[in-house]
Amino acid sequence: MAFSRCVHTILCTLSTAALAALDKVVDAQMIQLQLAVTVAQAKILKYDILLIPVQAANTIAQAALDQLKSAANLVPSDLINGCVDFGNITLEMQRAVDQIAGPLNDITQDLTRLLSFREELNALVEEYNKIITKLNEFRVAIAECAVEVAQREQQ
Repeated sequence: MAFSRCVHTILCTLSTAALAALDKVVDAQMIQLQLAVTVAQAKILKYDILLIPVQAANTIAQAALDQLKSAANLVPSDLINGCVDFGNITLEMQRAVDQIAGPLNDITQDLTRLLSFREELNALVEEYNKIITKLNEFRVAIAECAVEVAQREQQ
């Protein structure tokens, strides 16, 4: 997206020195934004690394919980009911499920937080890159005007 003719016209009324100074300001801004992109990308990499064990732990804990729930459903309640108090067995199974579910919820929350941070950083990098693109376009407009102004100043 090129800058409007109006911006181009205004830039071309500036002197060569003013255009050079403006270009240096834009260049400094671009350097800061590129540094911010690099820092954000490093953080994304950090979160990618942190996500590996959290995702693995989440998968293992979820599988253990699923197996426990599945085992609880396989218990022939009508057979056990005659031998032992089914309420005690159900209560013990529920306690076991609760013992796994608590840490699993913590792991799932950690995973959700890490994924959310990662998404926010990706959005930030995307926004920075859009600004860098616009600044590049502005630098092109400055360079075009610098050529026109230099020609005019030589005449």
